[in-house]
Amino acid sequence: AKCHIDHHFPHSNLVIYLNDSSGDTIAFKDKTGKEIIDRFTPQEDKVITWGGTYHSVESPQGTLRRTIVATYLDKNDNGQQHNS
Repeated sequence: AKCHIDHHFPHSNLVIYLNDSSGDTIAFKDKTGKEIIDRFTPQEDKVITWGGTYHSVESPQGTLRRTIVATYLDKNDNGQQHNS
């Protein structure tokens, strides 16, 4: 999938995976997509957040990926990634 950001203003992303699946979410250092910051494999009830960096999502193979995705603003957001 194409490396992209969701919005062109300061924001953070939150994803809740509702089932185990293939199709990782990959966070990149910049829009070139050459340097991976982190890779997240969908696991049921796993929650990830990160500070609006460039990212992509691989297509799941043989399973459906069910997620809840939210964008939020945090006046103290310093672009750092947070995992739960």
